[in-house]
Amino acid sequence: MRLILKLSENSHKDFKKVELRPLLSGLAFNTIMRMVCGKRFYGDESDGTNADEAKKFRDVMDEIQEFALGSHLGDFVPLFMLLDFSYRKKLKRVGEKMDALFQGLVDDHR
Repeated sequence: MRLILKLSENSHKDFKKVELRPLLSGLAFNTIMRMVCGKRFYGDESDGTNADEAKKFRDVMDEIQEFALGSHLGDFVPLFMLLDFSYRKKLKRVGEKMDALFQGLVDDHR
């Protein structure tokens, strides 16, 4: 319902181009997070959360998507995995952020 309202706000006077990718990904993440922990993290109003927690969640999810959408040459040629340490450091840092975020969600649920 929020997606339809958002679309109608953008084009209530006349037809406009609308970028659907961020709206649909926000809808998917909100649906999953509402099922898991009962909170909304995407959109203008994030119920049940403060703005800092929602922003931190969105930032971590954006970083995860950067690694998920691309491929690394070291995944296919093991020699390049030995030479490129920055990729592994970034991936480890994102993993630690994700672990901390999800541990916070588990602690809140308890």
